[in-house]
Amino acid sequence: MLLVKTSLRMSTIPEAGIGCFAAEKIPQGYKIWQFNPYIDRVFTQDEFDSFDSLQQEFLKIYCYMHDARYYLCVDNSRFFNHSSDPNTYESITQQATYAARDIESGEEILSNYSDFGVTDQDRIFNIQL
Repeated sequence: MLLVKTSLRMSTIPEAGIGCFAAEKIPQGYKIWQFNPYIDRVFTQDEFDSFDSLQQEFLKIYCYMHDARYYLCVDNSRFFNHSSDPNTYESITQQATYAARDIESGEEILSNYSDFGVTDQDRIFNIQL
């Protein structure tokens, strides 16, 4: 669940679609997002496989994998776009996202998707664009 105010609009990254933008200044080191089991959804492989193809396609777009489970963020964080030079970093042990540097209000929040997973399978799923 996001811990900062954000807004959605077209990404600054060509062909990325919608992006998540800071609606307030976020200082370096500040926790931006934290997994919340009461709000964010988690699916096992069996649960994922039980969905029809349209539902699976949605989940492939908006989920990330962590320890062989599919995580669906229900807030604007599902619109974080990928960058090899992100302004955030992940703590996989805390399942949290932090500001890697000061992020200005109006700046797009970007993550490196390969940092989300624990296993090789997680990382392969997370970096498919």
